[in-house]
Amino acid sequence: MAKDMDYYLALLAKTTDTKEKLTLGQDLLSYLQEGSSIECQDIGMVVDSLLPYIQSSNFKVSQMGLDVMTELVRRMEHFYRPYIPSVLPSVIDRLGDSKEHVRDRCQVLLMTFMEMGVVQPQQLFDRLAPAFAHRNNYVRDEAMKCLVSTLNQHGANCIAVSRIVPSLVKLLSDPNAIVRDEAVTTLAQVYRHVGERLRMDLLKKHSLPPTKLPGLMAKFDEIKAANDFFPTALNNDGNFADLDETDRSLGSSSSRRSPSVTLRRVPPVPAKPPPPSVESTPSLPSSASKFSRTGSLRKPKPVSTPSTGGTQAGAVDEEGFIKAFEAVPTLQIFNLRDLEDKLSKIKQIIEDTSQDWSKRVDALKKVRSLLIAGALDYDEFISHLRTLDPAFQLSVKDLRSQVVREACVTVAFCAQTLGLKFEHIAESLLPPLINQIQNSAKVIATAGQVALGFIVRHTPAGRLIPHLVTAMSHKSREIRRAIIKAFHQLISSWPINPLQRHLSSIQNALASAISDADQEVRTYARKAFWAFKDHFPDQADVLLNTLDAPYKRSLHSDMSNSSSSNSLHQPSISRIRPPTGGSTENLASGAGSRRSSGSGIPTLRRPESTGQPPTLPYP
Repeated sequence: MAKDMDYYLALLAKTTDTKEKLTLGQDLLSYLQEGSSIECQDIGMVVDSLLPYIQSSNFKVSQMGLDVMTELVRRMEHFYRPYIPSVLPSVIDRLGDSKEHVRDRCQVLLMTFMEMGVVQPQQLFDRLAPAFAHRNNYVRDEAMKCLVSTLNQHGANCIAVSRIVPSLVKLLSDPNAIVRDEAVTTLAQVYRHVGERLRMDLLKKHSLPPTKLPGLMAKFDEIKAANDFFPTALNNDGNFADLDETDRSLGSSSSRRSPSVTLRRVPPVPAKPPPPSVESTPSLPSSASKFSRTGSLRKPKPVSTPSTGGTQAGAVDEEGFIKAFEAVPTLQIFNLRDLEDKLSKIKQIIEDTSQDWSKRVDALKKVRSLLIAGALDYDEFISHLRTLDPAFQLSVKDLRSQVVREACVTVAFCAQTLGLKFEHIAESLLPPLINQIQNSAKVIATAGQVALGFIVRHTPAGRLIPHLVTAMSHKSREIRRAIIKAFHQLISSWPINPLQRHLSSIQNALASAISDADQEVRTYARKAFWAFKDHFPDQADVLLNTLDAPYKRSLHSDMSNSSSSNSLHQPSISRIRPPTGGSTENLASGAGSRRSSGSGIPTLRRPESTGQPPTLPYP
């Protein structure tokens, strides 16, 4: 029986065995991640059938239900909006789960609601307000963590922060010590977003516990001394109560600026109109009826999903990375001992997964701060940086999307700044980065792909190639797509020497990609083949001879559809490289030797060039 959403809906309703639920959940999750159609008779019944999974007392079933629901939100986008009222109470309840993994999955789902435009941050926190006074201490703790994540992701302009401060002040006297500490940490994070207005508000309007006041003010003073503020704290004046009216009028664009002090001004992103609110269900587009409870036997049209070729909702891209590179706190390095001390503290925080995730994010930013402050002036820096390798690996594999994103930004910046000096760390990070490309969270998946692109572009080390070759046979098509684009990039732009040492491996990877089951992989593989033939025509002809007839015809088709003015018989001078160890006088003879092949097969002409070799695209 062919699998579709109706098939899974029938099974979700009747499966009761725990093992069967886990197997079914994993199968449905894979189905959704593959981009298969989600059309069905009643998508609302699918949502309702997943609620018992989320509410299950078995943490593995609950975790699976949250993962599937998160992926369903990513697929449905704003069409999911009508189901928020029925789903959110169960998610809030699971924030109190004793298992940290379940609580983390709830946080991911809440952030996905906002990332996909299902609900605006203010609307979400209007519904989350009771969570700050929930009887379960885990719920109170997680509500504060969600607030910090939202502020870091969307900025202080998206929430009426002053309405939440009274709840945070009450939590300073909470019976649970962990909640009290989290309340202090959360108020410190809010201070970074709104600045001195928070201090004034706390001192004038609220009665803080005498035991907490000195420590909290000391944290504020420390942040102020380091000038570790977010743009919303620096760009607005006036008292804290005015934040809701004045700052929110700036629009959603301000909320997406880089969350820290930058070393150079970044132009603001044009404001975008916010999606409709949760309460505006009746005015949903007519296309939303494809998910309605009509009970009709006729299936609606399938939901269109974003193309992998462009930036998707919730995804990150290269431009965002570049803006974040220098959006870091300012640090100074006074001597080698000072540099070593700073790196030691950063390492201690990053590799301690029990630390609050926001502290680990700040520590990752400080690695970039040190590079900007001139850490490369010290010869010992690279060896000290390599001690952070295990910490980087942990951060890249973290369950928190914010930690993974910041780790990938830092890795990309290191690759761009250090070049080949980064090759040893890059080699160890390549496998976990590649593995994250298949992650169901778009932030994590695209962050891994962007970081991979920066490494391939700026660290042309031959030791990376075996890892890419291995990944080319991965079962995930998303990974294979990213890897063949990486091969296209490195073949087009790397020096000849590291490629020559791995010619056989590159040939095998290209042969595998040209005959891949995925059309997009095959398309990029043919582009990579032509780049390969530019540099190694004899090896390319050998590769061509190993291909089956249909794949040879595809390459011939590329040739016949291209302009005859750009063939391998007329190579562009800008693409010809002199032989290793040769002089420029050998250029003509080197080019001439590439025009003929001893393999006995016709030399294919290269498709028309489109200019400079393309860089690795990011979805």
